[in-house]
Amino acid sequence: MARGITKAGVATEMVDLLSVDTQELVEIIGRNAGVALLAPPSDARSAQDAVATVLSAVKPKKQKVRAGATGVA
Repeated sequence: MARGITKAGVATEMVDLLSVDTQELVEIIGRNAGVALLAPPSDARSAQDAVATVLSAVKPKKQKVRAGATGVA
């Protein structure tokens, strides 16, 4: 998905939810105009915590895309 967004000429910043620090994740979300979130492994507790951080840090008017194995939601 990130390659497609980048190919369309939109600046993209990819982050691995399993390795990013919580504070760094909040800063990344704050400096970007939108968020695209791909489904993390359901059994990875650290990924679930990072998703919770993303959801709490995203402001209501920020553009959001959530995608899973079945496509974009």
